[in-house]
Order: sequence, then C-alpha cells, then structure tokens
Amino acid sequence: MSGTSSCSVAVIYRPGSVAVSTAFYRELADVLDCLATYAEPVSVVGDLNVRLDRLDDSSSVQLVDVLADRGLSNHVTTPTHNLGGMLDVVVTPDDLPTPSVDVIDIGLSDHHLLQCSVPMSRPPPVYRSVDVRQWRLLDRDAFHAALSSSLLCNSNAWSNNDADDMALVYTNAKSRRYSIGWSQCVP
Repeated sequence: MSGTSSCSVAVIYRPGSVAVSTAFYRELADVLDCLATYAEPVSVVGDLNVRLDRLDDSSSVQLVDVLADRGLSNHVTTPTHNLGGMLDVVVTPDDLPTPSVDVIDIGLSDHHLLQCSVPMSRPPPVYRSVDVRQWRLLDRDAFHAALSSSLLCNSNAWSNNDADDMALVYTNAKSRRYSIGWSQCVP
C-alpha cells in the first residue's frame, strides 16, 4: 500500500535447472486466475527461466499465451542474464499503463536487477443508472399477450433475415418493452 492506493505483487521463481513442464503452465494459470479476482491491480515479477527472447521456442510461446489469455503482458524487453536471454519478467494487466522497466547489472548475481515503476491505481469505475420495476406490479396477462404477438416470438418474421434485419426486429420490439405489462408502474 502507498497512501490510498494498493496493489498485489506475486513473486515467482522457477528453477532453471529443471525442464519446463506442463504442470508449470497449469499451476501458473491457476495462480493468475486466482489473482484476477483481486480488486486491486496485480503485477507478477520473478525469474521464470523461460527464454522469452526466443520467440519461436515452444516454452516461450506457451508462457506468452498463458499471459495473453488473461490480459497480461511482460514488459521486460532486454536481456536479464549475464549470458544473455530474457529470463525474468515484470507482468501487468494490459488495461493499465505500461510500466517503465530498467535492467541493471549490479554484479551480485548472474541475473540483473529489474527496477520498475508500476501504476498502483486503476481509473475510477464507470457507473450507470438502471430503471428497475417491481415484479409484483407486472400484469402477467398483458405481458403474455404482448410477448405472444411480438415479432421476436414469431420465427417466420426473422428466420430468413440477415443479422442487420434481425437487429432491427429486436430494436423495434425493445422500444415497446417499457409499456408492455407495466401499466401500473412509472419508469
């Protein structure tokens, strides 16, 4: 937390001495799915030891696919290891501003330090008003009669039309919906 903003950060390490397995991708997907339920922005950082600089490598492709399927992207674009290769990640949701990531060789490890600035707040939610009616005031007979006479319930009226015609039938029927069966209610 920082002031009134908060975020969650998941730190993941996958040993490079072990081959990448399908279990890794399945478990990673489960963790990412769990993190997606959080209200605050989530970042994933760590040493995955998957060569993301090798775009045709099946492990790299599978990792990028797991992230993309969940609306996530890695923002490390330069080698993170002394011998080359992008093995470390800074992953954030695609709907947030792209963080700046600096890769710094500080000489303490074969992996470089990743320094990043990640936005911690989402834009405010957009609310909309909705008219609500009380179901107990619905005139069921009038509603049934109106529904029965609607073109939406007459397959002969729309079964041979294209999508634009069907949308027009729906729009015309939708414009009548506020008066059907709700004679005692005010919208």
